[in-house]
Amino acid sequence: MDRVAPIRPALIEGLLYERSVLLVSADGGTGKSTLLTNVIAQASLGLPVFNTLHVPKPLLCYYIPFERGSEEILERLKHMREVIRFKSDNIRIFDNEDFLPNLYDKADQDAILDSIQRDCPDRPPDLVAYDPIYQAVAGGLCNEDRVSIFIRFNVRLMKEFGCATWLNHHTGKQGYASDGTKILKDDPYYGSSFLRNHCTASYYVKESDDKGGTTWLIKKDNLKAMLKKLDLSYEDETYTSFIKDDLSGLTAPDRLKVVLRQFKHQQQNFTFKQVEGCLVGVSTSRLRTLFSTPPFCDVLKKQKALGEKTLYTVEGEI
Repeated sequence: MDRVAPIRPALIEGLLYERSVLLVSADGGTGKSTLLTNVIAQASLGLPVFNTLHVPKPLLCYYIPFERGSEEILERLKHMREVIRFKSDNIRIFDNEDFLPNLYDKADQDAILDSIQRDCPDRPPDLVAYDPIYQAVAGGLCNEDRVSIFIRFNVRLMKEFGCATWLNHHTGKQGYASDGTKILKDDPYYGSSFLRNHCTASYYVKESDDKGGTTWLIKKDNLKAMLKKLDLSYEDETYTSFIKDDLSGLTAPDRLKVVLRQFKHQQQNFTFKQVEGCLVGVSTSRLRTLFSTPPFCDVLKKQKALGEKTLYTVEGEI
């Protein structure tokens, strides 16, 4: 994948960057809220998102439910806790028990901003997530006036807290030609082009061939830093998703960095064979060459015992 160094630091490498706006449009039934909860749970602890994407530091995440009650994300988090020991202090949720906020009303806008200020007294959130945005303005985002209201509020929120925002959205209704065949759109998100123009990056998420799995296709990337495609498998017992082994769009050095960061985060020793097993499709000779060239040779430290396999540790930033 062709990438240049992003202008701003990463919150989730390849997916989310500081002070950026990420639009995630998903087909019905793909579980966009569950996917977002997965991201929040792992990012709150600084764990690799989808078990792969590097999170440089634990993120303070603020979740705003616009459609149903806050109890739904709590239920999902309860399921995920079996495999993701997320940091509860880094997950704040807007309490909509008394009312569903409507950004058409300035008093509701102020109530959300006041709640974020009150719920995050020590430091502002790194990420504010809206789920879903099509219910954020009464009547939906069906015209440019309502979209403009939403955009102005998001600009105000980001300016006040210096955060990134994640916009969970849905796709438009499926269209059909006169012969009954589906009309396939390149980017089937719903709403005005104003919304797309507001975003730093956007993905279209659809069901994959795997049961419950999803495929993420990049549709906009102003930073030239996003993964072009993510193929995720899904574990229904724990509500969690993870990137498949092939990591489409990443170069071999990028993939090696991701794997080494995981071992470092887990404070694990590892063998060459263990790394090789994580990098399906990268030849042994190619991997040995990477191990012996910068930046990898600068951070990989060997521990060799007589008659035993060489163990490696990662010391330093990679």
